[in-house]
Amino acid sequence: MQNKPQVIEKSLLKSALKYRGSMSISEYQNYAAGILFLKKMNHAFESEREKLISEYLSQGISETKAKELAENENEYSKSFFLPKRARWASILNFQSQIGRQLNQATKSVEKMNPFLDGLLVGIDFSKLSDKKLKKLIEHISHCSPIAPLKKSLDYIDYYEKVKKSSANSVHKNGLISSVMSYVYQNRHSRILQFLIQNVKEYTYKNGIKPSTIFKLSLAQRNKPTYEKYEQILTQRRYQQQIQWQEIDVVYLWVDPNDLNWQTLKNNFTKDKIWPTDSVSTSRFADHDELRYSLRSLEQYAPWVRHIYIVTMLGQCPAWLKRSHPKITLVDHTEIIPPDYLPTFNSNTIQCHVHRIANLSDNFILMDDDVFFGNEVLFDDFIEAENGKMKVFLDDRIVFQGHTHPDDDTFKMMLKYTNERLDDKFGNTIRPNTNHYMKIFNKNVLEVAEKIFREEWRKIASHRFRLGTDISFPHIASYISLYLNQALVESNVDGIYVGYKDNIKYLERCLTQVKQRQPKFFCLNEESVDSNDNITRAVSNFLETYFPSKSSFEY
Repeated sequence: MQNKPQVIEKSLLKSALKYRGSMSISEYQNYAAGILFLKKMNHAFESEREKLISEYLSQGISETKAKELAENENEYSKSFFLPKRARWASILNFQSQIGRQLNQATKSVEKMNPFLDGLLVGIDFSKLSDKKLKKLIEHISHCSPIAPLKKSLDYIDYYEKVKKSSANSVHKNGLISSVMSYVYQNRHSRILQFLIQNVKEYTYKNGIKPSTIFKLSLAQRNKPTYEKYEQILTQRRYQQQIQWQEIDVVYLWVDPNDLNWQTLKNNFTKDKIWPTDSVSTSRFADHDELRYSLRSLEQYAPWVRHIYIVTMLGQCPAWLKRSHPKITLVDHTEIIPPDYLPTFNSNTIQCHVHRIANLSDNFILMDDDVFFGNEVLFDDFIEAENGKMKVFLDDRIVFQGHTHPDDDTFKMMLKYTNERLDDKFGNTIRPNTNHYMKIFNKNVLEVAEKIFREEWRKIASHRFRLGTDISFPHIASYISLYLNQALVESNVDGIYVGYKDNIKYLERCLTQVKQRQPKFFCLNEESVDSNDNITRAVSNFLETYFPSKSSFEY
């Protein structure tokens, strides 16, 4: 007969009393709960992994290949991916420096699943001896999994309790870590059970996604903030109904091989230390992605009215027909005030794209590493009935709370942006926007610039990205939602591939893109230094996926 949850908790407490030494019971229970959480994650992950392997086997794929494909984290987009070092089989084999290995395991879990960022914050397993940790791991290993909780257990209720009891904690530490703190301070065993059982399950199985929490908070506002702006924008939207389907595309592009550009960049980096990931070669690398992105656009979104390519110093790709009637090159000097030029900060450029002359009211902003992988229509971006934009949210990624020394610039920007949104619209959880193409409205962006005027000015003064910059896509998307000009779309047919120097991982991901042929996909180079083999693999894939020249090429 399986142990009941209460029995397991008493058993864990007993082990704490037996092995804790001089450590307080409450502190020791943190370690027990952390290890139990890893076991629960392993149980859930292995269940999903076995299902995935079975699906591959049913397709006639060999067992060896099926197991290899099941190691692709992108296959777990609706759950979570558990790195091998954090799986229970690995943890059971820890023999020495167990605390250090557990710390690395939990860190790898958060790194592979940004949604879980900060979940185990404050639990430093290295404070316990190998002997104590080994005993605790062995003890937990013999405990049966905690039974699932009833669906009546409402996460939102607990979220509200946490906000009321510890608002400062939520603001500083983020939602999940605050719930953990609330659990321990109040010894609320049902919340602990819920957290361990449902950290990820609540988002998909119980229908309470982070985006749902945001939508609930949006609907529960007594009186909309900036109501006057909302009324004006709504009126304009319906007045411009005939133009809803007139959508332009805006690309940002730079030629990093241009000697004049290199000289300018070097002049602005030699006297000041900027974040490495803001000035690295890969940040500005060009592997002809724009050529293939334009091919994808012409093939799968031919309804796009016009294409604007924002660049600087009169740059133009050698292969591009700049005289093509559907293409317009826009120099930075045409949209950005001279005091802020030159700029190498994509956020600064994005904050000014709505100033492009003759740009459609609704426009799609694209990076050149984003592609259409299948046919798309205008109503993939605009709700046909009311003209509201669709904001693509990624429920797996929520960056909120205080910044951490290990945070990269991107994560710091998102946390900072959420703080500024909290200031204006109140605290809530906000998933990140998907790293695909995004649709914006010029009128909404003009209002956003008024609401965050000082932030707009500050970001423009930064030649390169800083952690104290607002993230333009994030803040612009949420302003659109807050002003009732957009709808949340969390079920997006897309694949994000963030690659570094693991060629096998990249090849598996590219195979997945080829097989699924999603509407959207992104190939984002995340490494600081370029790798020739990786670059070649990406180029070969794009040439295979989009073999035909577009009318924009010579």
